[in-house]
Amino acid sequence: MPPSATHPATRLILALALATTQVALATDTPPRAVPGTADLKTEADAQVLEKLLRDQHALLDALQNDPETMRLPQAEKERRVLDIMRRHKALLAQRPGDPLIMVAYARFLRLVDARAEANHWFEKADALLPDTPVIKHQLGAHAAEEGDYRRALDLLETAVRLDPQTALYHFHLGEFLATYQRHLVRDALLKRAECDAKMQAAFARATALAPAENRYRWRHAESFFECEKPDWKQALGVWETLRAQAATAAMREAATLRHARILIELGRLREAQNDLDTSKSPGFEAARAALREQLKQKGPPTPSS
Repeated sequence: MPPSATHPATRLILALALATTQVALATDTPPRAVPGTADLKTEADAQVLEKLLRDQHALLDALQNDPETMRLPQAEKERRVLDIMRRHKALLAQRPGDPLIMVAYARFLRLVDARAEANHWFEKADALLPDTPVIKHQLGAHAAEEGDYRRALDLLETAVRLDPQTALYHFHLGEFLATYQRHLVRDALLKRAECDAKMQAAFARATALAPAENRYRWRHAESFFECEKPDWKQALGVWETLRAQAATAAMREAATLRHARILIELGRLREAQNDLDTSKSPGFEAARAALREQLKQKGPPTPSS
């Protein structure tokens, strides 16, 4: 069971939870009912769970965004988090065999960084509902965190197969493939070209499903630089689009320098030099210097280049 309120680990878990609320909110939307789950025993049970999830989401949001809540003493913040945990445990005790309750509790445990306990409940839910994408995704995330990349690959790909319309699943699969590329290739689980293609396809699909999500778009663009044999022409178009749609001067500057780097790879040196000549923003001096050194090594640009 999770540590008690007086256990030393509890304060660490809570501190991590309060420090990472922004990340939690990105995924802590009130979940849809888990497919295949039997109805809760009574309408009252359903209402209890629904209110608990609303209160949980509201608390995490307030801890991150509400000035009054953020100014509360640490002990009061911890008390509110522990109250959510207590309510989850009480509901689970009433319905110990209900996978929907297990998943709800496990998701909360993930949010407060009680990862091993969360994984225990996801495993129990998976035994009851073996083809549920949210469960496969969470089990895959835990396996990746623990370095079990063989199992993580299977679980994360299964989550995408079961629910191909959820952008986050594709995004996390892409991040996993980028992180464990060397291990996957070394152990002959994937060939390098296959791993690169899967990674880029995952980021591209996440971007297509959630085009307004900047982190997906930028991560897809950055992935070209992680490939063994990148398609530089395709990369150039992706970065041109990002530069044209950049919301800030810093984002535009970053995209311009990435654009210049790709032009160097393509041998279009004069265009790359033009990009560097227009790059003036402070904070990018090191990147500009590195690109100028690359240009110098390639030789002076000719009128045709």
